[in-house]
Amino acid sequence: MLRRKKSKADAVKEQATEIGELAAEKLGPAASDARDAAASAVETVRDELAPKVREEVAAALGKTKLADTKLAETDLVDPPKKKGGKLKKLLIIVGLGAVVGVVAKKVKDSQSGAGAPVPPPAPRPTPAPDSPTESTNPTGPTN
Repeated sequence: MLRRKKSKADAVKEQATEIGELAAEKLGPAASDARDAAASAVETVRDELAPKVREEVAAALGKTKLADTKLAETDLVDPPKKKGGKLKKLLIIVGLGAVVGVVAKKVKDSQSGAGAPVPPPAPRPTPAPDSPTESTNPTGPTN
């Protein structure tokens, strides 16, 4: 039996597979160690900074609430206005009315059967021949 010679593409694929396996053997443990070190560093930073961040956020919120109450006590700030209330309600009512109308029409049509019967089309009238000679000789008179 004859062996087929490897093509360049097959050789490159085989070589890439070998390189990938070697890299996985060497880089796998290093990547795992790096991932573990990064996770512990993140936990340490989180444990140290979380209380400080909570204090800063609480202080900022307290200042914001205090400022809001002070502004509300003065007449400098108008209360927020509602936006689009009447027009929105009108459009919703009109839309619902249209839907109810369509549904009512469908129900009425389904209760009356298939609707009003449609008469069959009238037969077409046949044209009357003008003269007997024309009807017997379609090409015209012969001379």
